[in-house]
Amino acid sequence: MRALSTKLRAIVLAAAVGGLLPLAAGSASLADDASTGSAGEPPLTGTILAFRQNEDQLTGTLLTMRPDGSNRRFLAIGVTFGASFSPDGRQVAFAKDGDIFVMPATGGAARRVVAGPHFSFGPTWSPNGRYLAYASRDENEPASWDVFRVTVASPPGSVVRLTTDALDAASGCGRAWGFDGQVRFGAPAWDPEGRVIAAVASCLPDSMDGDAAVVYLAPQGNRIVRVIGNPPKGPMYEPSSVDWSPDGGMVAMTDIAGYDHMGPGRFYVMNRDGTDRRQLVEPPDEEEYGATSPTWWPTGSYVAYHYRAGWEGEALWITNLAGTRKWKVAEGLRPEDWKP
Repeated sequence: MRALSTKLRAIVLAAAVGGLLPLAAGSASLADDASTGSAGEPPLTGTILAFRQNEDQLTGTLLTMRPDGSNRRFLAIGVTFGASFSPDGRQVAFAKDGDIFVMPATGGAARRVVAGPHFSFGPTWSPNGRYLAYASRDENEPASWDVFRVTVASPPGSVVRLTTDALDAASGCGRAWGFDGQVRFGAPAWDPEGRVIAAVASCLPDSMDGDAAVVYLAPQGNRIVRVIGNPPKGPMYEPSSVDWSPDGGMVAMTDIAGYDHMGPGRFYVMNRDGTDRRQLVEPPDEEEYGATSPTWWPTGSYVAYHYRAGWEGEALWITNLAGTRKWKVAEGLRPEDWKP
């Protein structure tokens, strides 16, 4: 799951609190989270990486579980949401206090791979496991959000900025959207073949009229390979998160509405080139928070997502690709990634 949602905006506008407390491998299940999926749903396989938010709405717990919501295990607490499994499933990358860490997927000690100078979040692995792409915000320039790449090896390699100022015009803000402005890049997601990194590009000043798009970035940096374009929108819709199908042929995307980006969130799947867009989830009214954080099942026929109704009732759901079969898996959780 690679989300650039309202909660993330809150995270990057305030310093996260609490210490990083990775837990030992095989630590106890989350006994206070008893809710699991309904009987009779497809017996999906693999392991879901999930996030449970704390009451401060800034930090939370990172955990793993089965697709039916059972066998939940702590990995770390005091982290921000936005995490992913390594391609071999043995490691997890996540963010804490504006830095990027990796740790064993079974729990244990975490290793820092990005330490400042800005507030970083949302790491995604390259298919070969050598690199992480992530978003970062310059706290001295609140509007400056960019995507970076770092080598995971110990000690970590040099950091490369993938979205330079030269890409602002290339994104289409000035030409297609009617004004010259800075672009905020975030929510990166590396495609399964390593050819591009999908990201959300939002025009500034504030993109209150849906002036945003999903773009494909070159992993080497400083080049936009493709602009998928704006989502179908009523007023003020913009993309909030994106994820790739396991074969790289499709993209799952959510968008969100409202001047404060607290309005309904919709959920689509589409071909890699943006064609054959199908809406799977649409909130019933303007009071609904809606869908975020799409996360594909490793076989590709289902997608997990986070759904929240207003300020209450958030849960992890799963849907088929037709949007005709949906079920709630677990209350209070957000999917981050899904490994075989």
